[in-house]
Amino acid sequence: MFPLRARTVLAQLTPPVRRILAHSMLLGFAGSIADLLFNFYLVSLGYASETAALLLAQTAVVPLLAQVTTTAQRPAMFGLNAAAALVSGLVGSAVGGLLPALAGLMLGSGSQDMATK
Repeated sequence: MFPLRARTVLAQLTPPVRRILAHSMLLGFAGSIADLLFNFYLVSLGYASETAALLLAQTAVVPLLAQVTTTAQRPAMFGLNAAAALVSGLVGSAVGGLLPALAGLMLGSGSQDMATK
């Protein structure tokens, strides 16, 4: 029953909603990579890994999504938007986690080596 309902909801997405969802997925993906790399940077400056964190502000999506959906569509669209950001964030974190190893291979060093003066 759920896959049928999901297909029905997805089929009803308007082009503006599809673009907003795509934006959320891309933003989540790119943001996850940036967050991970920024945390590596903070650790390299001497901050403890527990304190290395970045605050993500995505205030424009909510009013925009509310404007391009009907009242009946909003619960499903906001749920889809949140799911898109979370799933793409997971993928972005995985890709971002592979970047240090790739950089290490390209530079001929270990993935966790720190530059020294």
